[in-house]
Amino acid sequence: VSQLEMLMERSDIQPLVYSKLVNIHRNTLRMKRLITELLDFRKQEQGFEKFKYSKQDIYAFLDEIYLSFKEYARGKQINLEFLNKDKNLEVWFEVIYNLLSNAFKYTPLGGTISLSVQEYENSVVVTVSDTGVGIAEESLDKIFDRFYQVDSMNNQKGTGIGLALAKSIIEAHKGKISVRSMEGKGTTFVVELP
Repeated sequence: VSQLEMLMERSDIQPLVYSKLVNIHRNTLRMKRLITELLDFRKQEQGFEKFKYSKQDIYAFLDEIYLSFKEYARGKQINLEFLNKDKNLEVWFEVIYNLLSNAFKYTPLGGTISLSVQEYENSVVVTVSDTGVGIAEESLDKIFDRFYQVDSMNNQKGTGIGLALAKSIIEAHKGKISVRSMEGKGTTFVVELP
């Protein structure tokens, strides 16, 4: 990261190259977060992890995630939408990135991924929907289990901890996560937070 940041400080870099460096920097920081996530998952599994709650503007947080996926979406010819993003609302939260990442794994070229936020009196609902391959009905009740991996038509593989960790973090924030899916039609994850 430090070598990349030194390179980005140079004034003789072309704008196109600089924008690629910004994305590399963002992805490098993301990799660091993933490593931390894996370590946190292990700590939580053994009962050592205590969550540190912080109140933040969920729209600004989600906009940052949306922007980090925007160029990736363009490269995969996927229409990425962030609906009703020009608002402000402070809530206690921590996870969405994993849901978008999964949507990209399972959405084919030309598909659509939508991120939306709805406010209610005592809660906020974040929805991530895709027009991807979908999840078989018999797998829906297992996808939040540790190390469970859905047999996928497009041979995508993961670690099987992302959704398990997302669920435990959301529940630690007194929230709920649910999923609706239909094979060949797509998947929708719904996160409800106080």
